[in-house]
Amino acid sequence: MKKFLISAAVAAAAMSAVAAATISDVIVRQQWPWSGKVHIDYVLSDPDDGVHDIDVVLRNGENVIDGRYGSLTGDLIGVRRGARRIVWDPSFGGATYADKVMTDFTVTLSVAEDAASYMVIDLSGGAGADSFPVTFANRPPEGGWNQNVYKTTKLVLRRIPAGSFIMGSPEDELGRIATRETQHKVTLTNDFYIGIFEITQAQYSNMVHTVTEYSAGESGSAIAANNLTVGILRGEETMSDANYKKYTEGSVLGLFNAKFSFDGEYADYVFDLPTMSQWEYACRAGVTAALNDGNNITNVDKDVNVGNIAWYRHNTGLSIKTCGGKPANAYGLYDMHGNVSELCLDKSKGSNSAYWWTTDALVEPLCVPDRWFWPKGVTKGGHAQYNASLCRSASVGTPDSCTGFRIAFVRDRFAVP
Repeated sequence: MKKFLISAAVAAAAMSAVAAATISDVIVRQQWPWSGKVHIDYVLSDPDDGVHDIDVVLRNGENVIDGRYGSLTGDLIGVRRGARRIVWDPSFGGATYADKVMTDFTVTLSVAEDAASYMVIDLSGGAGADSFPVTFANRPPEGGWNQNVYKTTKLVLRRIPAGSFIMGSPEDELGRIATRETQHKVTLTNDFYIGIFEITQAQYSNMVHTVTEYSAGESGSAIAANNLTVGILRGEETMSDANYKKYTEGSVLGLFNAKFSFDGEYADYVFDLPTMSQWEYACRAGVTAALNDGNNITNVDKDVNVGNIAWYRHNTGLSIKTCGGKPANAYGLYDMHGNVSELCLDKSKGSNSAYWWTTDALVEPLCVPDRWFWPKGVTKGGHAQYNASLCRSASVGTPDSCTGFRIAFVRDRFAVP
């Protein structure tokens, strides 16, 4: 077994605060000789009982150790007050720290000073509005986001911090399709936002369509919009091998983006579909198991663990449901497993393979395809008519009548050639 040892005194400092939230009582313990993992215990205090993200800085002497949201798991995101624990795995992604003796290892925790954890878009003006007002918040409202207004006339996106994770599934994961789920390290260098919910029928109608034009379900409904394709959302011509580009002006995303004008930090951001790596990173929220609540599946068809967190073929009557009916993940994202499968983008190698279906580490994977490896794109998350194995975090599917999407706000991937 590889040895990672903390041989000197471990320093832990944590007294940063946002509003009234503070961190105290930080204790760092290595689990040696049982393993090289490091437990970082702390207490979060907040008289308002808000929801906070925790920033972690690991150092060996003056050298900062890369550990954000990859090698770090546990109580990092969406944390409420109380005694909490973060776990650092020094061997994550083949890192060299597992072979080292740390002589001056320190951990610093702080409450993330981000007042823009959530983006809230007001869709109440409907498709005819010239623009949609945007506000930002650093915590959910009274009663949380899982209210009808945030599935109909408002649209909420959660900020996902840049970081690294292991994409794909381990060889012993039940239901795994080896050719599509090769494990490899992915590093996302830009923060991005992604929808708290799948886009609902009401939101879809309010975003770009009049009722008479509406084709993704009944207007006013908080049921997930469905029967959608990349061509509908981004424009059919964007799927051409010879003329691939970002969304066209008349597409759903083209019309929606025309409602906004951002400057400053978000000047080069656009609303688009997430890449597969962005989607899986957001879905897992630091979890390495098959499901984002930390559980694995025990049966590829009918599985109690899937049923607890997802709408799938054995608890839906094969019908798509209202969004938010199952527990959210650590980021507060609902229905990442099941209900409707979600369209994503990625770069193709051809022959029905993608660049991330290798063991090579990737940095901020591009989504500009050389060609589309399936006629209508690819999906993640599974849906109401899929069995358990197809609803895992790592699983990949193809669009059908139960396909919808979760909108993302990302750095413009097409701003440079």
